[in-house]
Amino acid sequence: MHKNKVNLLLENGLIKAGGKFDRELLVKVGYMPKYLHEISLLANGKPSAKFTYEVTKATKAAQTLVTESGGENFVPCFAGSSPLGLLPAKQGT
Repeated sequence: MHKNKVNLLLENGLIKAGGKFDRELLVKVGYMPKYLHEISLLANGKPSAKFTYEVTKATKAAQTLVTESGGENFVPCFAGSSPLGLLPAKQGT
């Protein structure tokens, strides 16, 4: 059975429930090379705990799964594109 990476990190003690799932963590554990900056969260299984997700993009299905597991904190992470379909506020004119 395939497990999602969030649950694998939790089971292996690399992230704690309530912790932050972000680029720094993914690089640290070897899931992401340092030269990549964007993180796309896909619906690949329901997280078994609540986390704060710092991602560039998330599918609607992934957002639903995260919300259902008690997670609700999506922190925008700007890396050249709009996070979670949101546009950054315009600077003064």
